Amino acid sequence: MNQPLRTREQRVAIVGQGYVGLPVAIRAVEAGFDVVGVRLPDCGGP
Repeated sequence: MNQPLRTREQRVAIVGQGYVGLPVAIRAVEAGFDVVGVRLPDCGGP
């Protein structure tokens, strides 16, 4: 599993697009990963 992470061949899923999830997703994109963001509407967030 380490090799695909080093070469950015993995897709990253970020669950939650609030105060923590969105910045994490942005950093992952900047690091070269394909990112899928998932927002669950009944999680109590904004």
